[in-house]
Amino acid sequence: MLEHPSFSEVHLREGDEILPGVLFYKGFASANTIDTGEALVMLDTGAVTDTNALHEAVRKCRPDTRLSAAVFSHHHVDHIMGVGPFERAAEAKRRPRPRVSGPP
Repeated sequence: MLEHPSFSEVHLREGDEILPGVLFYKGFASANTIDTGEALVMLDTGAVTDTNALHEAVRKCRPDTRLSAAVFSHHHVDHIMGVGPFERAAEAKRRPRPRVSGPP
């Protein structure tokens, strides 16, 4: 069984790797980034005020791993604005842009 502190014992900050390969970001809204071993997948991507700090936090932990997808849990603006820096980075490196998915 994987041992980790209970949620009440954890004081999460911007850009904490809460488990190996799982990055938690809490700004105005939260975003979670999962390293699949081949690429990154994000669940929600934060608010417009979080975009640069989120991008920097992800790049600090995974400097060269591309973001392949972002999944939006819902379409509120505080959960969907963080893909832009990753799209620009993908275009600059001539990589595919992240695929974005969400509820209809």
